[in-house]
Amino acid sequence: MASIFDNYERQFGKLSAEITQMMAELLREYSDGNKKTISARISQTFEESNEILEQMELELDEMPSEARPKYSNRVQCFKKELENLRKEYKSPKYSIKQETRLRLDSDEIVHFDNRVDVDMRTQLLDNTSRLERSSNRLNDGVASALQSEEIGAGILADLSQQRETLQNSRERLRRANEDLSRSGRILSEMTKKQNRLVLVLVIFLLVMAFLAVIYTLLHKNSSSSDAANMLPNVQPTSTPSKNAIASL
Repeated sequence: MASIFDNYERQFGKLSAEITQMMAELLREYSDGNKKTISARISQTFEESNEILEQMELELDEMPSEARPKYSNRVQCFKKELENLRKEYKSPKYSIKQETRLRLDSDEIVHFDNRVDVDMRTQLLDNTSRLERSSNRLNDGVASALQSEEIGAGILADLSQQRETLQNSRERLRRANEDLSRSGRILSEMTKKQNRLVLVLVIFLLVMAFLAVIYTLLHKNSSSSDAANMLPNVQPTSTPSKNAIASL
């Protein structure tokens, strides 16, 4: 936005310089036809200057709020300068007729022309100074743009390097995730195998315990049978009869 505004400022300075130069030509011209032509050119240049000022005001609306006051003051200065030129152009000395100018004394004409030359020269110097300031601001803007471009290039390089680092980190994380997944599968398979071994061992122990119980029961029954067979046969004693007891 600032570069566009500076471009409008240079155009306005050029137009104001042309107005000043044509006003000086108008004072030196004695032909009514040529004066009309110059006056028409001056009026057209005034209109072009007004259009440039309107474009500047439109650019002000698009500028950031912090930069707007500075450029707004410059637009007001340009408007005041154009208004002063317009008032100067409407003064009687620019509408003086040929007969009146011919009746002026030669000394008055020389004095009048010299004063006009001084005024025009001052305005031309002011316009030249304004153009130089605009050029300096434009050069400063170009330098700032180049510096910003260098900073932007450095930032882009840093971002590219950081992006590459992030991609490498993501690749390492992906590989680590794959390794963890592979390790998890191996551990799962080992756990399944271990569970099967434990189950087989438990079943084996249960079978052995069951066989031991059966063996113990069978061995106990066999021992009881052998002990019973080894006991002697005992005959029952006879009971003495009543007669024997009575004889006693």
